[in-house]
Amino acid sequence: MVEGAPEKDFKATLPDEENVVWAWMLFFCFIVPELGTWFRSTRMCVFKSWKKPLLGDIFWVWTFETLHTIGTALLIFLVLPDLDVIKGAMLTNCVAFIPGLFGMLSRTRKESHVALKVMMDLLALACQLTGFVVWPIIEYGKNPDSWRIWLIPPAIFFTSFGWWENYVDKQSKFGPIKYFGRIKERLWRTRYFCYMFVSLWKILVFFTVMVLSMGTRLDDFSTVFDLRTAFSTHSINVTEVPQSLSGLLVPDASTVTPLEHTQIISSHRGAPIYVFLIQVFTAWLCYIFGKFACKICIQGFSFAFPINLTIPVSISLLITACGLRFDNACSFEVIPAYLFWECKNGDILNDFLNNDLG
Repeated sequence: MVEGAPEKDFKATLPDEENVVWAWMLFFCFIVPELGTWFRSTRMCVFKSWKKPLLGDIFWVWTFETLHTIGTALLIFLVLPDLDVIKGAMLTNCVAFIPGLFGMLSRTRKESHVALKVMMDLLALACQLTGFVVWPIIEYGKNPDSWRIWLIPPAIFFTSFGWWENYVDKQSKFGPIKYFGRIKERLWRTRYFCYMFVSLWKILVFFTVMVLSMGTRLDDFSTVFDLRTAFSTHSINVTEVPQSLSGLLVPDASTVTPLEHTQIISSHRGAPIYVFLIQVFTAWLCYIFGKFACKICIQGFSFAFPINLTIPVSISLLITACGLRFDNACSFEVIPAYLFWECKNGDILNDFLNNDLG
């Protein structure tokens, strides 16, 4: 597609209907595990014994899960679409502020090297806070007209509430953390009753935030609910745009002419569905293997370690993929030509280190 014109770039402009179908696929990806939770909770409450939780327990579980759902939806529909893929992947490193804070406050003097662990916790919290401060400032300097960048702090803060339960201990010397630790202990007996309702509530909250978020991006709000058009084939404009060149590089005659060539192509109707099925299947595999690793008590090496590697490995693969795409726009022919991650052109890593962090 770009033979003989390496300094040209191609930009696909997706219609609103194409954005809507991907929004719905993201919604379906979210509700699949929630429906699984609801089904299991209902089955356990109907066919086995259950215990009704305290009102305070329901309130705090409902609050934390609601905040987590709102934050996740804000990230997916408002924050990440305005970032390139490398920044978006790196931003997901900052969604552990509440776990870090609760984990630090749950430490007791009975632990070995507790002072060193607290210092490491403080360092981790400081790194997490970069997502609250540094990222909005960097993005605002590049695009002062975008109000969505100021949603980064609340989005990642709310999202971090999702893992509160793993980082509270009833032995903590801090009253609120001790109270949450007791809730965690009681949830062993009341979890199924709670999540029989909380899982459905999370689906409703996510759907509401999705609709409101897409309303800020679409010209016609009713497009969100026009599923027949959204799941059909759409016309997509692909524009060939000359890239900016350095003064030492002599462009060819075609790039000197300030013309843009636009071609209309058709979208692949099944592409969003295939991506949805891949995501659900891979997420299910991760859940199964993670659960198995924890059951046989090898979670330290076979669960926690791979989880820590997901972001660095993902960023490395994305940088490689973006570089290959920059060198040859016809790379990755298995992916439809109009679909790819939002990548910077050129040396992505050096540009990030010099311009974003410099």
